[in-house]
Amino acid sequence: MSTSRSSTLDRIKEDGVTFGPPITLPMIVVFLSATGHDTSLVKWTAIGSFVAVAVIFLLICAGRPSSAHTMLSALSAGLLLSVALTHWPLRVAFQVAQPELDRIAEITRDAGSVDDGFAGWFRIERGSLVDQSVVLEFAGIRYGSCAFVQDAGDEAEGYRLNKRWTHISLR
Repeated sequence: MSTSRSSTLDRIKEDGVTFGPPITLPMIVVFLSATGHDTSLVKWTAIGSFVAVAVIFLLICAGRPSSAHTMLSALSAGLLLSVALTHWPLRVAFQVAQPELDRIAEITRDAGSVDDGFAGWFRIERGSLVDQSVVLEFAGIRYGSCAFVQDAGDEAEGYRLNKRWTHISLR
């Protein structure tokens, strides 16, 4: 009985190593993107996570391939690459917050600045008017400071979300 229990515990420990990172790494990358972190940080974290998932799959799963490991690794790799290439979690979070961002931007245009507010799950720390563009800096768990800019023009460096809004890093 102890041999059977021991082998079950060994399998759980092994599966924790092979199933853990392919599940948690994409969740972390999606969270970073959806909360508006710097798009370069998100891209490189996603690429690094993709490499980690690939190495785990090749080193640990290659010796005893199973359809569950293969499927999870493939889904994880696809999710990581899709976030790195399209930043879809940021786009989804932005779409949810856009009506409130538009409202805060309108208030900022009228008043010249705004102290704080919420748009979706983005906490706007400060809104200001800079060269006819509205800059809404937001807070959160972050690497550097980021903002949504309305009417930034084509010359603005950042990640274009739609015709009027751009996500920029303020570092």
